[in-house]
Amino acid sequence: MAVRRGVRVFYLASANFWQGWGACLHFHFFETMTQPLCLDGSGLPPAESHRLRAGPLEMEFTEGDLRYIRLGNREIIRRWYVAVRDRNWGTVPARLSELKIDRSADSFQVTYRAEHRQGPIHFVWHARIQGDPSGEIAFSLDGQARSSFEKNRIGFCVLHPIHECAGLPCRLEHGNGTVEHTSFPKFIAATNPFQDLVTLAYPVDSSRSAELRFEGDLFETEDQRNWIDASFKTFCTPLRRPFPVTVSAGTEIRQAVRLRLVKSATTDPTPSLLSAPTGYARRLPR
Repeated sequence: MAVRRGVRVFYLASANFWQGWGACLHFHFFETMTQPLCLDGSGLPPAESHRLRAGPLEMEFTEGDLRYIRLGNREIIRRWYVAVRDRNWGTVPARLSELKIDRSADSFQVTYRAEHRQGPIHFVWHARIQGDPSGEIAFSLDGQARSSFEKNRIGFCVLHPIHECAGLPCRLEHGNGTVEHTSFPKFIAATNPFQDLVTLAYPVDSSRSAELRFEGDLFETEDQRNWIDASFKTFCTPLRRPFPVTVSAGTEIRQAVRLRLVKSATTDPTPSLLSAPTGYARRLPR
């Protein structure tokens, strides 16, 4: 009985101690937390965002990337950007300069210089992003290695939103010229569903499709739900190729991705809703 009372007293004392410390930590954490820390965990102020329009398409330009490309209320592309990945798949951040933005009510042109420098990697490229009143957008990179280094990827990545695209029919054109009609995976795909791409098109309303044309490399699509990200990612350089690859100083890398709205056969672009089969609910064993 004495031991029990002793344990109970110790437990109560410990609970009071941690409750007090918890209150102090809670107060300190929320009193000192800044808004940027709440937003993305970095503690840095949010990057400046510029709203752009290309005909019927609206989007945002933020830190060199195009984000949230929309046709009305429908999101077409989540993010469109250039990635430099080292031999360990680490992302080498870009430092932007010479940024120039020219825009009108239904068109725009953005140019800038991006420099990636970390460890042995020194890569510089110039960007040109142009949107016209028809809704066509062209994003190009013209870069050069200023040092010799190993890389796993240099080039464009395009993120397609899961909610709008999961289960959606699409048309693929491969590097060998063949055309394939298929669909974005409805459920999580363990292997990459689309490979060796030069074109990817999918419906955005009852009469139009968004068509992406890739130049400068072959592209491949992966299901990022495998890493709890809500997007499909289409990226340059197929993973079946060996990596890392040595890039010699002076090597030039050029790529372009073009988006346009094209007429398509009537297709319902409404995303398919995921539903669990019935009859599988059971009580957990005791």
